[in-house]
Amino acid sequence: MHMLVARLILSCVSLAMVDSDNPYLAPQSTISDIPQGREPAKRPGWVWVIAVLLGVFGVASAVMFTLAILAVTPEFAAIYARFGGVNSAITLVHACVTIGAAILLFMLRLRAILLLWLATGIVAAFDVFALVSMGPYSLFRTTFHAVFWGLIISYAYRLKTRGILR
Repeated sequence: MHMLVARLILSCVSLAMVDSDNPYLAPQSTISDIPQGREPAKRPGWVWVIAVLLGVFGVASAVMFTLAILAVTPEFAAIYARFGGVNSAITLVHACVTIGAAILLFMLRLRAILLLWLATGIVAAFDVFALVSMGPYSLFRTTFHAVFWGLIISYAYRLKTRGILR
């Protein structure tokens, strides 16, 4: 009898605590009552273009590096042999960073900006080395890289300020 009374009291207490802040009670609201976060951002068209371009450039660099290692043709292997091992390794790292930046930008992730800056830094180091070693011959390439990466990074920051990159 005492157990029955105890259960009855507990059930009455639990019914009375429905609106309380008891963390052990199951939530009583439905999903429609819970305010939803803002809708996921729609992927802008330029993100598609930039992500595809960066992805293609990154994959092409990685493929060319792999073909150079495999020495498919002597002419092709001679081009990469002239660069040296460190330069080839940095080329492979840049290809991987560029592919990662393309993927993160396509996924609208904020970390894409970090990888874009890293890829830009690698390209800038290569371009400074080319300017010192080859002289004004590489000036057009250096200018193109500065404009290309500058536009991409400025667009990524614009996406960040608009709240699209998260």
